[in-house]
Amino acid sequence: MTGYRDIFSLWVQLSNARSAAEDFWALPWESGQASVNEAWEELTRPENLEALEAWNSEEMNPFAAQASQKALEECLDRSRSK
Repeated sequence: MTGYRDIFSLWVQLSNARSAAEDFWALPWESGQASVNEAWEELTRPENLEALEAWNSEEMNPFAAQASQKALEECLDRSRSK
């Protein structure tokens, strides 16, 4: 099970991948950059569902809230198809 610190670390990895790829304008789940796609895939693994649910309940800015909701939705989809 992934904890809060672990999920925070995955968000940081995603942010770092976007920064390194200079992929600031694409939404993370729509990125064409392999490093960003890999970080997004890692974040939305089914094992992260509980932590993403907890993360999604936090207050955040609109962009972060959108990304958090999308990550949770994708994680749920991946959990169902497992």
